[in-house]
Amino acid sequence: MTAASIDAEKAVLGSLLLDPGKVREAVQNVAPSDFASPALGRLYSLITGRASIGEPIDPLTLWPAVRADAILARTIKSAVDLHSLMEATPTAENVGYYARQVADSGQSRRLLSASERLAMIAQSDEMTAAEKLTEARGQIEAIASDYAQAADVPTLAEVLAVEDSYDWVIPGLLERMDRLVLTGGEGLGKSTWLRQIAVLAAAGIHPTRHGERIDPVRVTVIDTENTERQWRRKVRPLVHKAAMVGHQNPGEAIRLLCTGRMNITSERDLGTVHTILDTHPTDILLIGPLYKLSPKGLNHEDDAAQVIAALDNIRERGVCLLMEAHAGKALGGDGERNMSPRGSSALLGWPEFGLGLAWDTSMLLPGDRPSIVNVKRWRGDREDDRSIPYQMRRGGDWPWTDLNYHPRQGRWTPSDSLREEAS
Repeated sequence: MTAASIDAEKAVLGSLLLDPGKVREAVQNVAPSDFASPALGRLYSLITGRASIGEPIDPLTLWPAVRADAILARTIKSAVDLHSLMEATPTAENVGYYARQVADSGQSRRLLSASERLAMIAQSDEMTAAEKLTEARGQIEAIASDYAQAADVPTLAEVLAVEDSYDWVIPGLLERMDRLVLTGGEGLGKSTWLRQIAVLAAAGIHPTRHGERIDPVRVTVIDTENTERQWRRKVRPLVHKAAMVGHQNPGEAIRLLCTGRMNITSERDLGTVHTILDTHPTDILLIGPLYKLSPKGLNHEDDAAQVIAALDNIRERGVCLLMEAHAGKALGGDGERNMSPRGSSALLGWPEFGLGLAWDTSMLLPGDRPSIVNVKRWRGDREDDRSIPYQMRRGGDWPWTDLNYHPRQGRWTPSDSLREEAS
């Protein structure tokens, strides 16, 4: 604690006593935790708290609250001490400058303290590498001050003046940070379609545009349900064919971890995911099924909220998330199975794209087996210009074939009936 930092802290408080209208400018730059002096930080919190509820701020009105506070009463003996803060302040007009000095000093102290804690974490013999990384990340995030920073709020005209652009992972289909959740009946083929997207994208083949070439995509799969043996049996032919017609062998571009159920809300398991992504840069993360990312499933709002928060933490790395969930058992108003994910309603508005696969039985004759699925939206797409199928057929060049994309026209067109359903 230097004399200069204490002088700046006193000047912030003196400025607010001289001109209570400066409180907003102060709180945009400095928080109570930035003060080196606990007593001055507590007084700052008292002043800003009173200002937030419209209470008057001056030495006389503050003194009863100061006297009632055991910590402040030991340091500030009378209202005269409050007046001395005002007298030592050159001008209230510079409160922003004083506040930034206090905030900078507080940040420096936190950095020094965090460096000591990081050294202790690194030397711990009781933590795994993943746990150390998660704890270290938390320490670094805690360094930031909690003051309310002023935000630059542009006009709508300024927003519209910026040219639209997309940060595509798969052109026309998925951007970075998109979240796609796929539901469907048991054994219908939703896992197969997600694997197809991952394998074709990794090979440099567009998953829904009939074999169009794209830049190969880096994929990581964290499967909490299937085993490596099941992956070998399911994808070997797909990987072999994609390697023959694509830019590269997708088997070399996909990282696969089969874990069984995990608790992504725990520091250990979330840290493991971050460590994997630190080691293997990833564009698409295929993870789940969702209900196996938490020991309690997703039936309760609190459990679902924690899983969503953990996945959003991963998403902030700029990856596109592909996830599978089970559809509910209930029937919708049309008498068909509701495709919304089973469990908490918190999932309904969360992803950019919520899709469900359901067999199309409208044209079947008695004894026929369905081969076409309708891709139903259980939430409206946040972007309506994506080449997501409305119908797919089992088989063809790949396990699932998009029936709505027209290569000669270079565009994707759903049928009129399905277009009405989507709207």
